Amino acid sequence: MMAGAYCKFCGMRCFVLREVIVGGVLVWSGHMATCQRGKEHDRKATGMDADTAHNPVWDGCTCVNVCGAKDGAA
Repeated sequence: MMAGAYCKFCGMRCFVLREVIVGGVLVWSGHMATCQRGKEHDRKATGMDADTAHNPVWDGCTCVNVCGAKDGAA
């Protein structure tokens, strides 16, 4: 959980660390909102949101834009 700023859309600290990777190149890294209005904003700004961007702290990642589905992924 990120300390500090509150989300301007929901008033909570709804942020998670994410990376936007295009063609194998990291083009953006930072905190994305998990609330609906925050996700809409992030999609407009980066083309992705907290659900679709790469989660760098989860090595079981199956996001299609970076890792693709892995054998045995649940």
